[in-house]
Amino acid sequence: MTLIKCPHCNKDIESTVTTCNHCGYPITLMGKSTSTINTQSAYINGKNVDLTKVHEFLKNGSTLGAMKELIAITDLSLKETKEYIDSINK
Repeated sequence: MTLIKCPHCNKDIESTVTTCNHCGYPITLMGKSTSTINTQSAYINGKNVDLTKVHEFLKNGSTLGAMKELIAITDLSLKETKEYIDSINK
């Protein structure tokens, strides 16, 4: 298994993934874009989660609402949730 850095959140990810399992950022493989990937979902804590509501909260300026929703659907810790929100809210 080869690890690379996600260009968005800078965390280690496997070189074979199409999205970062930390922030959901689409990863380009061999110069080809992965534009077909739905960035409204991500693989977090071993499950594929729908981030539509999280993104809606962020779009409406409610970071707290986004954090509450993310905790509810992923069981991430508060620290992990803040790091995740910060990574997608750049």
